[in-house]
Amino acid sequence: MKALFVAALALISTTAFAAATPEAAEQAYAARDYTQPGRASAAEAVKLFGELAQTTADKNLKAQYLVKQAASSFFLGDSTADNNEKIAQFTAGMGSSNAALKIAGINDVNNVSDADIAAITKRSKDEVTLVAEALYVYGINLGQWGQANGVMQSLNKWPELRTTMELIVKVGAKGLHEYGAYRTLGRGYFKIPALLGGDVAKAQKYLSTAVNGSLAAGQVYSVNGYNNLFYADLLIDQGQEDQAKKLLQDFIKADAKTLLPGYEAETRQSQRLAAEMLKNL
Repeated sequence: MKALFVAALALISTTAFAAATPEAAEQAYAARDYTQPGRASAAEAVKLFGELAQTTADKNLKAQYLVKQAASSFFLGDSTADNNEKIAQFTAGMGSSNAALKIAGINDVNNVSDADIAAITKRSKDEVTLVAEALYVYGINLGQWGQANGVMQSLNKWPELRTTMELIVKVGAKGLHEYGAYRTLGRGYFKIPALLGGDVAKAQKYLSTAVNGSLAAGQVYSVNGYNNLFYADLLIDQGQEDQAKKLLQDFIKADAKTLLPGYEAETRQSQRLAAEMLKNL
């Protein structure tokens, strides 16, 4: 009996240790979806990437794991209707990505000098991409945290969010995540009232560039569903409903599996949102 007990403990210990591997973490993140099982997989990814970040001595690898943990937290926040959980997950995502930024040498996104930017751009391509990834995931968590906390927090956080996305452009990574920095800036300039810094012309520039810079082959829509959603929203506001309808209708017809490898869950979700938008036109 004692031997069986010891063997069972050894099996549990071995299983727990083996679970925290890069492969297991990536598999958990890849299985994320806007369903309860999919959210459970995203939660597992948060846990596993966090464990990996804590146990590695390699600073660059630690930063990579933290960025992926932050992306997993973002998905959890984005995929729930519970506002308190949204706030908790986006807060966690900001924490992980901010830790990654500190490893990369950015202690405060609001205080990055031209000399700092120049130094970053001289790093290897992979290192620059890591900095940009950390900035991006920090920014999207920050933006959604502000939104979940209400209008005033969104307005208060806009300057920091804008600065964060502008840093991505300055380090030469504007095309990251299908022009994610432009997508975020465009959405912000569209949603923020003009008296508080909103600018429809800038929104048009950023969002049209994001869409046109990431078109599906031979199509009028972007491979990134949120580029399409945000641009269509702006077009509708500007009285260009026919163009918006065409964009949304064609995007909805697309096979979610073919548009953006690794982001099928987000594509399907954005297609659902696009269908809802069409219903209101």
